[in-house]
Amino acid sequence: MKSPWRTERLACIRNRLLDEARQLDPTNEGLLLMMDMDDVATKGTLASTIHTCFHFPFDSWDALTTNRRFVYYDIWALRIRQHIEFDFAEMRRKTRSMEGDLKYYLRFLRRIRKSDRLLPVLSAFAGAALYKMSALSGKHYIGLGPEGGEVCEHLSLHEQMIREGRKIYLNTHMVTA
Repeated sequence: MKSPWRTERLACIRNRLLDEARQLDPTNEGLLLMMDMDDVATKGTLASTIHTCFHFPFDSWDALTTNRRFVYYDIWALRIRQHIEFDFAEMRRKTRSMEGDLKYYLRFLRRIRKSDRLLPVLSAFAGAALYKMSALSGKHYIGLGPEGGEVCEHLSLHEQMIREGRKIYLNTHMVTA
């Protein structure tokens, strides 16, 4: 796909990967690890922490997203009910305040700490997410909003999952970079 919009290209690529996974698992019984292939997820920490997903009852989650060792950087994909239910990138474009950005990041960063429980989210990513194929049935990524501007492609997939009653969590022990 030739598009000037990065998120539209990412959505297209991720949808192709979903289609391939669906062909490999037509019964929707498997798992899919969707991950960024840049330096975010290739440092080895994901390989040594993904096993933590299986410390939680398998029927208690439909998707588990990653945390970061130090700074949680993927604020664009992150939505937590009653905490972050807005588009941080859009807010930043409107305010254009580095001081406001810094205050927000610092306020939020204190909250993502390792926990014995999963953190329920409406959306998250941070480099990788482990999905049950059954939760992805009929879902797809969208990288452009209704007005044609870029939107985080993970939000559309996760919104479809949440509408269907699927459970998405941030696994604070599964770590990328």
